[in-house]
Formats: sequence, structure tokens, C-alpha cells
Amino acid sequence: MTDPIKPRKDGKYIVQVLLPPASGKLYAEHISKDLNMQPSKHANELIQKYLKKTFPKEYKKILLADAENWKEIVSKRTEGREKAKLRKVEAKIDSVLKLLQNDEDS
Repeated sequence: MTDPIKPRKDGKYIVQVLLPPASGKLYAEHISKDLNMQPSKHANELIQKYLKKTFPKEYKKILLADAENWKEIVSKRTEGREKAKLRKVEAKIDSVLKLLQNDEDS
């Protein structure tokens, strides 16, 4: 038995799949051309279907936990953008105040 994969610092798991050249080419071309999807998105959907089928009782809890995690991530991003905008405005105000002060000193 192999060791389970470990999560990243943010709690997400990276699942890598190495396919032989011919199989990989056929898969990637089919997914992108015929299904109009990214291979990683398609793989994610396959994993979600597997989890739903294999763990029907736990799946709803998993979806709720993932949705809550996504909500938290979006909230932090929004908060970070707002703080960045505020810092930018404050920097502009500071530069204007310095200019005004320099004009008064002259």
C-alpha cells in the first residue's frame, strides 16, 4: 500500500497523472477539442463523480465543506483587494499632502 498524498499549505491536494505519450495525446486532444474542456477540469469532474458514487453518504458534507472553503477564499481575496486599494488611495493622499506642505514651506 502506498502512502496517501499530503495536502499543500492551503489544504488543497495536487493529483498528478502521467500518461504515456500516445494515450496522453489522444486524451488531451479529445478533451480539449470534442468536450471543449481543460484536461485538469475533466479529471476533477471524474474524481467528483467517483467520490459521489463511492461515498454517497459523505458526499453532501464534502460539497458543503468545499463550498465553505471557497467562500472563505473569495472573502480573503476581496478583503485583500480592498486593503490594497485603500493603501493606494492613502499613498496618493500622502503625496498630495507632501506637495501642499512643500508649497507652504516655499
